[in-house]
Amino acid sequence: MKLDRSRMLTLLYCLFTLLYTLYIAGHPHGFGPYKSDNFFYGIKFLLIDGYLFFIFQGLILRSKNWGILLLLPLCILVVTIIGGFLMVGILRLGGGTLLDNDYADMVLIAFTWLALSVYALKFISTGKKARK
Repeated sequence: MKLDRSRMLTLLYCLFTLLYTLYIAGHPHGFGPYKSDNFFYGIKFLLIDGYLFFIFQGLILRSKNWGILLLLPLCILVVTIIGGFLMVGILRLGGGTLLDNDYADMVLIAFTWLALSVYALKFISTGKKARK
């Protein structure tokens, strides 16, 4: 597998997003006075990080469809939150207590976000010739 700019950016994006999400989850009182402030800060971080990722991918791949490119992070955020709530709800209906704190919820949302972001890259159509 050859590492071009797009794949390198994707790897760095995944690594940075996971590490920063773990930092946010591990330091809950550094982002506000309330317990759930770090969770909402993490959601905002994923959205801003996603916009930067898709804009850079669009520039690297010389995308023609910037409308879809700018709507992808919002769509992924909605699907991630709904999917996260469904997964937590199904686990709690079964009597599981795996995701009863914000730390596990944030990691679940980050993994779901990254999986959907990597999958959504196929919706970015390339222009003339992608940069290597």
